[in-house]
Amino acid sequence: MATNLAQYELILLGASGHTGKLCAQYIAAKLPADLRWAIAGRDASKLGILSECLKARDPARKPPGVEVIQLEPGQLHNLAKRTRLLITTIGPYMRYGSLVVEACAVNGTHYIDCTGETPWVRQMIQSYHDTAKANGAIMITHCGIESVPADILTLAMVNHIQQKFSSPTLEVITSIHSINHELTSGTVATLLSFAELYTLNELITSLSPYALSSRFNISNTISQYAAFFEGLTSIRRVHELGVLTECIQGRIDTALVHRSRELLAEELPKSYSSSFRFKELMRFEDPLLALLFHWRWKMCILLFCFPPFRWIMRHIYCKVPAKLGAPSAKTEYANYHGIATADTAERQKVFAVFEWSGSPYLLTALALAEAAMVLLRGNSDRLSKLGGGILTPACLGQEYIDRLSNAGVKIEVNSL
Repeated sequence: MATNLAQYELILLGASGHTGKLCAQYIAAKLPADLRWAIAGRDASKLGILSECLKARDPARKPPGVEVIQLEPGQLHNLAKRTRLLITTIGPYMRYGSLVVEACAVNGTHYIDCTGETPWVRQMIQSYHDTAKANGAIMITHCGIESVPADILTLAMVNHIQQKFSSPTLEVITSIHSINHELTSGTVATLLSFAELYTLNELITSLSPYALSSRFNISNTISQYAAFFEGLTSIRRVHELGVLTECIQGRIDTALVHRSRELLAEELPKSYSSSFRFKELMRFEDPLLALLFHWRWKMCILLFCFPPFRWIMRHIYCKVPAKLGAPSAKTEYANYHGIATADTAERQKVFAVFEWSGSPYLLTALALAEAAMVLLRGNSDRLSKLGGGILTPACLGQEYIDRLSNAGVKIEVNSL
């Protein structure tokens, strides 16, 4: 396990990319000045420019170290040995992340990423969870805009119900209430890679609610194909949340939240009902718009299976450079709502919000950095309980919720 004697406390791998730059800027501006950290990547020129940019923003602060490496096993293992924690923003993770996970798991180095790639995470759990646990490496996946809101809202509501009603939680529904942001080429590249690297069967399996949970036998659940195509006109009205419909992110986050429930079962034995269920949906004001959206994302999934469509998408999006700090970021936002039901005769409910004003990519940057601070300088008893393995944002507990709140994320839970 990496110790305090390591050269660095934190290395940010992929620092010259869009999300990586935002994360580097956040670390330099918000994290403690005595943090020993470095930026790393494959392009020495880009890293040098970023280092000078960070130095110009705060001349009094010591700039980060610069580590130029290639994504090959020897160099990655050497990098992992020299730091207590590694953040990687190099995606698609299914193409560039596996060797990084291996290096951290084998060398006992804490690890954080912002993936939302369930098929890949499933593979990493199967291959490296036990190794990471044995070596004391705490590895947090899904630490970005796509999944942190659902995982953290669920944890906050589960904790509130336990404290307020002394009851486990029966059901959680979260909604992507409103969101406005621009896609980067990296996000589109990830979508394209799904169709290129995985079979349709693997993709559908990854959409199971328990795709990341070891205690559930997926083959004994409802047919994976039936689950994928069920509810073709899936529109649901929840009084507290509005008109809702399914979205692909909901499938990803459902698997993540069920993994959090499994991982926290020992620590929070009375917080989740044995019949616990979770659902994440997208909110629309108009049922017709909800229906159109629902069909559109399912149609897009089918289109991504065809190489000509992927070629068009790659040339439209992936040739356009990311515009860091673009003016549109001032009008971007991401708001999530949630409702949870206690497993009691009265079925008490709580309502929660997770709201962010600004670029969702900046939210990912701060989510990565603040998660790192929990692992590097957080409650030592908490870290001992975590032990190691491939975990989830919710495993970071209340301290992580507090850090996100202090960083500008509005997280509130109230009884109804």
